[in-house]
Amino acid sequence: MKNEENIGSSTYNITKLNETNYRSWSQQLRWILDERDLWELVNGEEVRPTVSTTQPQQPGQSSAAVATADIDKLNAWTKKAKKARSIIGSSITASVMTYIEGIDNPVDMWTTLAEIYNPKTQTTLLQTVREFMTVKMEDGDMEKHLQRVKRLKRQVEEQGEKVSDTVYNGILLNSVPEDYNIAVNILESQDRLTPEMIINRLMEASRKHGGEEVSGNGKTKTAMLTNSGQSKGKKSSSSSSPSTKVVVCGHCKQKGHKDTKCWIKHPELHPKKSGSTEKKDEQHFVMSAHVKKTEKAAGEKQSKSDPSKWYIDSAASEHFSPYKHLFESYQELSNPHEITTAEGNTVKGIGKGSITIQAMAGSDIISLTFKDVTYAPDMDANLLSTTTLYDLGFEVSSKPGLGVRILKDDILIADTVREGKLFRLKTVQHQAQSATTTVGESMAVWHRRLAHLGEQNIVKLTRMAEGIQLSKDSILGICGSCQKGKQTRKPSHEPSSRSTERGDLIHCDLCGPITPTTLGGNNYVISFTDDATRMSTIAPLKGKSSAEILRAFKHYRTFLKTQHGIRIKRLRTDGGGEFKKHLSEYLKSKGIKHETTAPYSPDQNGIAERLNRTIIERTKAILAETELPKTLWMEIASTVVYLKNRSPTKAL
Repeated sequence: MKNEENIGSSTYNITKLNETNYRSWSQQLRWILDERDLWELVNGEEVRPTVSTTQPQQPGQSSAAVATADIDKLNAWTKKAKKARSIIGSSITASVMTYIEGIDNPVDMWTTLAEIYNPKTQTTLLQTVREFMTVKMEDGDMEKHLQRVKRLKRQVEEQGEKVSDTVYNGILLNSVPEDYNIAVNILESQDRLTPEMIINRLMEASRKHGGEEVSGNGKTKTAMLTNSGQSKGKKSSSSSSPSTKVVVCGHCKQKGHKDTKCWIKHPELHPKKSGSTEKKDEQHFVMSAHVKKTEKAAGEKQSKSDPSKWYIDSAASEHFSPYKHLFESYQELSNPHEITTAEGNTVKGIGKGSITIQAMAGSDIISLTFKDVTYAPDMDANLLSTTTLYDLGFEVSSKPGLGVRILKDDILIADTVREGKLFRLKTVQHQAQSATTTVGESMAVWHRRLAHLGEQNIVKLTRMAEGIQLSKDSILGICGSCQKGKQTRKPSHEPSSRSTERGDLIHCDLCGPITPTTLGGNNYVISFTDDATRMSTIAPLKGKSSAEILRAFKHYRTFLKTQHGIRIKRLRTDGGGEFKKHLSEYLKSKGIKHETTAPYSPDQNGIAERLNRTIIERTKAILAETELPKTLWMEIASTVVYLKNRSPTKAL
């Protein structure tokens, strides 16, 4: 049978302390020492016993007996100290052992290591606080980022500086990129915000961001930069070494390189062909193009886009067109160059020339002439290179709500329209055809057009009405405007303090008009409730004028003063105009404080509001059961209040 002290702990295997892992090492070792009842000794709470040399305090107790008891305690402490020393010494590396050589006391060993690797100085505190206050998300991994922020918070608190939840909340919200602005705005509007709420919401938003990024890969008309020579070479390092972390380019979304080394984003980084510097070896590539298939089944139509459509391609090295009839000037190339497409295929560019189109810029029509357009007959669409536009001094602006626009010196040159995952120029020819042709557009576009209609209802509407077509695989995702517009104020659950003295606070509210008119000609009822006892009184009113309300209040005040000797100190009502004028002047003259609730905040006068609901609900129930004339509602309401005053209530 195993010794009880070795059960569980004997199998622990933690990483030894080195120059970089003190925090995790100290936490794990503390748990092990605590399990073995050694932590109090190591942290100095359990001090080393001393052998008493004084006379015994109790009669009949010998000095030898006292000394023997002290020696037993000392031996037990020494045995535990040896165990603690062995655990600490066996869990550190040889390089760290240098700092505690010659130290036998485990308390001194632990203190020495803490002073070296976790010093509590003013300089360390300021450095830690500065890093904590300015932390930013860097690698796109939200979980790692939040762990880093939490670790920095613990380091600050270990230095003796208390971090409040409000400061922690602000740092968490300020540390994420602008992509999370919607989630940050929603969190900032919360009344009772906790760090746990922020962490959970940011993790949820991160998962949604990640899902959108994954779902966007592999869709139609996307491509990567390759060349014919590379495809025949060796496999990439990612495929030959599965254990290596896969690097994904933030620009072209392809694996194997970072955006700083992306040939598409930085064409100048593409290696030149060895042994030649002729222009024919210059690399030409496109992202948003498919190559026409040369073998077609009998009777199959050649798949080709509309010649009037020009698609914006952020990775095209130049402008391309497969339509020779569009060229106003044209010259054959003596040495046709190769163009590498998304699928890794290679097509030929056999000529160059200029093409003029008519584009829409707002309500204006602008004539645009594209020079040095490459004629590539095996492509299936016109491509407009944003790189070429940039080199010519044009700006391609992409903003939510405005789409992609082309500007020159802040002047709009051309608008675009979205077609699936791509944007194309808004041309005059296509604008004229749009009256008879409906192009499928994204779910987000129809969502805004239909006043933020829900996704399922938009799908239903495509089957119920003509002219509404959705692009393939289009989903709505998260609409930030909907989240902002559908926010509601949280109900108030603040516990209210109840008065202890009768008459200290009276809750008052008016209910009506109520139909039918009672036998006494009344359509309204006013209620008064004492906050201390919750005793209620109601009175019928013919109207809601300030004069009638004042008369009812005078009767109620006189009744309390005469029958119970109670003086009213405060009256709480809503901000209705019927409680102003006569009643306000009367209350001032009698020294009674008039409390009014904030606009649109009925919860501040909740006692009176709840009483009105209780009276109406019970009155309706009695009328439904007894089938009495509805004109007796006032008499029944008075009965309800009478019985309510004599019934139990959880408010007391």
